[in-house]
Amino acid sequence: MFGIRVLQVILISLLLVQGQKENPLKKIQETKNPEEISLFLDQFIRVATDQNSLESLSSNLDQLFAVAKSEDSNLIEQFLSKVEPLELPQSVRLEIFKKTARYYFDQGELPKAEAIYANLLLNFGDKLSLGESAKLKSELGEIFQRMGELSQSKKLHLEARREFEKSGALIGENQYISAQNLGLIYWYQSQFDSSFYYFGQAMELLDALEPTPVNQVYRKAMLKSNLAGLYNFTGQATKSMKELNEAVFMLDDFIRKNPKAKKREQALTNFFNGKTNLAGIYRGIGDYQRALKLLLEADRASREQLPALHPKIVEREIMIGQTYRQLKQLQRAESWLKKAQTNLEKIDGSYPLMWGDLHYTMALLYEDKSVVNEAGYHYDQAGEYYGSVMNDFYDPIFLEYMGHAADFYSKNQVGEKGLKMAQQALDYTVWVNGDQVDRNFLQYFFTARVHFNLGQFEKSKSQLLKAEKLLTDKMKNASSLLDSLQAQLELPQILLLKSKLEDQLHEKDNPAHLKQLDAWMGQAMDILELRKTLLYAVEDQGILTARNQELIDFYKSVLVRLYTQTQEENYLNKLLSLHESSIYARLRSRIFSQESVKFRDIPVMWIAREDSIRTRLDAIWEEGEEQTIDLAKLLSDWKAFLDELKSAYPSYFELRYGKSWDGFVFEPGAETLLQWIQVDGRLYALVESGGKRDFKDIGIPPDEIQAILTPELSLEDYSRAAFALYQQLWQPIEKYVGLGSVKIIPDGVLFSLNFDQLIREELRTFEEISDRTLLKDYAFSYAFSRSQLAQNQSLAYSEKAIAFAPVFTDEMKSTYRTQNLVSDPAVEDYLRLLPQPFALDLAQKVEREFDGTTYLFESSSVQNFKELSGSVPVLQLATHAYSDNISPERSYLVFAKERKEDENLLYAYELYDQGISAGLVMLTACETGLPVYQAGEGMISLAHAFNYAGSESLLTSLTKTDEKAGALISEYFLDLVASGESLDQALQFAKLEYLKNSKGRALMPTYWSGLILIGQKHPIPLKKEKTPSYFMFFGGLMVLLALGVLIFMMRKKLL
Repeated sequence: MFGIRVLQVILISLLLVQGQKENPLKKIQETKNPEEISLFLDQFIRVATDQNSLESLSSNLDQLFAVAKSEDSNLIEQFLSKVEPLELPQSVRLEIFKKTARYYFDQGELPKAEAIYANLLLNFGDKLSLGESAKLKSELGEIFQRMGELSQSKKLHLEARREFEKSGALIGENQYISAQNLGLIYWYQSQFDSSFYYFGQAMELLDALEPTPVNQVYRKAMLKSNLAGLYNFTGQATKSMKELNEAVFMLDDFIRKNPKAKKREQALTNFFNGKTNLAGIYRGIGDYQRALKLLLEADRASREQLPALHPKIVEREIMIGQTYRQLKQLQRAESWLKKAQTNLEKIDGSYPLMWGDLHYTMALLYEDKSVVNEAGYHYDQAGEYYGSVMNDFYDPIFLEYMGHAADFYSKNQVGEKGLKMAQQALDYTVWVNGDQVDRNFLQYFFTARVHFNLGQFEKSKSQLLKAEKLLTDKMKNASSLLDSLQAQLELPQILLLKSKLEDQLHEKDNPAHLKQLDAWMGQAMDILELRKTLLYAVEDQGILTARNQELIDFYKSVLVRLYTQTQEENYLNKLLSLHESSIYARLRSRIFSQESVKFRDIPVMWIAREDSIRTRLDAIWEEGEEQTIDLAKLLSDWKAFLDELKSAYPSYFELRYGKSWDGFVFEPGAETLLQWIQVDGRLYALVESGGKRDFKDIGIPPDEIQAILTPELSLEDYSRAAFALYQQLWQPIEKYVGLGSVKIIPDGVLFSLNFDQLIREELRTFEEISDRTLLKDYAFSYAFSRSQLAQNQSLAYSEKAIAFAPVFTDEMKSTYRTQNLVSDPAVEDYLRLLPQPFALDLAQKVEREFDGTTYLFESSSVQNFKELSGSVPVLQLATHAYSDNISPERSYLVFAKERKEDENLLYAYELYDQGISAGLVMLTACETGLPVYQAGEGMISLAHAFNYAGSESLLTSLTKTDEKAGALISEYFLDLVASGESLDQALQFAKLEYLKNSKGRALMPTYWSGLILIGQKHPIPLKKEKTPSYFMFFGGLMVLLALGVLIFMMRKKLL
């Protein structure tokens, strides 16, 4: 045994001698023997530290770190343990430990980096110059900032600045670093003006430094990224996006052009961070799908470059969970958040801010799911983690958390806790901002709202009066018109809470009291209308709409009560106008949130002129440039432009700017119209027929609406739900509706319900369905708004019917797979599309019987669709469709494609620029969307887009529909349309014909009720092609020949 041990030592010694002639790091990579690794590491240390040049030492260390990353071992820990006892020059030890700390920093092992810096300051503190000490403290402060230890970070950054100043080294690069760090400190303290000041100073200092790629590209990109975050927190989304896009582009440029730069690895990490931050901005403006795409891309790419437990990867997992929550995909959100929680538990270090963000998001998620106990637990946990860091300052996210948590606690029997939290936030903002009205106003307002939730109405009123006084004083003392307008635009939320308070403190249904509320709410809506005219950036319009939805809903409830009490028509008209304007406000903000949206027939010069005036208005609004621009003249120019635009391009004007909230006028018509309006959780039905109106309070939306939408419903369950819905929704208004054609404008949950499936009596057999449903007596059609009903009928069509049917056969997908042999989510998504054989039959019917033009298989492409122009009676799109109720403008149709690079999705917002219009668009897909959040929003966007493009009616699938049943009904429907039937009756008769020819479970409404007609119902000139005379001649000849043969055979048989 002893001999073997001696032999091992001799062999290792020989290897060491051999290794001295070769690179010891290479030998480390080639062996797995721990003793050999130890010996080669000793050799590396001797070689690296024997050189006189720190530059050579730095280069050697970089090589060691590269080996450590590739080996995934404890090589660096071994290296440090060997270096620690050595007698080395101070400069060498500093270089080794600083470089190693930076390596750990880049790898996300922040506690190890922090420990090294702390030891350096402890062991070398009295031996370091002030400048060297300041640099170490600055870098350690950055580590604490990344770990969420903000108090420690602030302390170190301030010490570093004092030492830089004392040593006279606060110049050049040191001054730039200090300015950037102070910008971050003030950001975390929510002192945004100071933060802007120091970031601006840092940008100026950068320009004065040596123009290296690190200074002019990498560092400038980092500053732009910080500025983008600051702009985002202060509500300037457009500037934020501009800065961040530039930062991401610069980082990408730096990475590509400087493959060996020292900052390249940090640049790569920050490149992914930039993508993540850009996603955060998109989340802020409501474009959650784009945000999710960016986050998933950054997550996938960063995992290839960073360790699995890098803090930035875990942070991104939390953000992905947050985004899925905002998309209302709560199961996926919870999955990502639990994944982040598991990984966060494995990371070395406390990371209190990350834990706070995780629990805060979980709290919001469980609040969405109405799981109050879980939500409360996570709000508590988030508060503990945030509170461990936010001792003497509150950052914007913590203030946001405090607002949400205080609101939650005050609504869920933890009122004192909520009130204390709201008061803390108020005290802090008053301490930080002094008398800055815009920020103090919000905290007084939040505190008043918490008191309101607790039923402490007098205290709420007291706090609200303080907020109102602050704004009133601001308007009185404003030095400019702009300042006065800005203050005035905060009033709507005060007026809303003021109205709600008065509603609680006085008799609710007293007409005099209600008229006062009407006046206040009308004032609030007028202010919002003014704000809308001053907004151009769509993200701001979207925020404005969402922020004031509660106000709009409350005003509706006031108008309903006023009309019920007084029966005065003007209150009902106000309600209808307000409801209509809110529909179009949501629709408008969704459409224009897509920067690439274009509009047919609007010349570029008009758009440029519009942008020019709006840009100048935005400069006044956002940057306060009123001194250099004549605001009155600019507003006059703007009004003149709008008048011209309205005259020249009325459709675009209505869509882009629309009427004011009280600008719609609706008179009852002769035809039967049923409009549903959901107000304060209750459904109201307005029936108009023969010039008369009847308004009925139906009550709380029935639970059976969700039950009847269940795909695999039994006959018994369907019968129970459909009959209950008939009793609750239809029976109370039946005498006003009559029979025949009925146009329905749904609202809220009713966007998911087709009324033709309701039954007057409960069922015992499937065969009773056709006789007992409302389908037997009514031809239903739908509209998404009253304004849609005013569209004029087209009198002529220049072309014949057109049909698109990609079909998505297995052969198509097999060919696509062979041409795209890559692993890519887009490829996999395409291959998972279900085949649609019945869509092919329907398209061929259009070609065969109506002499239509068809685009089948690969020719059914987005490109071919976009090249269409003119007017056709029928445009059939027999393909998959996705109706997105969260981001409705992102609803899309799926076309065929041959290569991965080909675009095969046509989004709703792209339809506004299409040259094709139709009397009827048939969108009879078998898949129409995901579970509804804001019911009908996706359907509204698709219908409006086709409507704007010139199409009058849309036959579409409201819910998931059986493809075969949908194709059969569509075939019957086309035949009836060709015979001259109105579109609503053609659909009614087609469904009845389907029921007549079906048996068993195929009679259930899940097979046929999903198809609905949206828009106009008048007949359209679709003609069947007559069989040519020569076909008739040859057909007759064949019949005669057959008869002749038959007679001959019979005679022969008789003989």
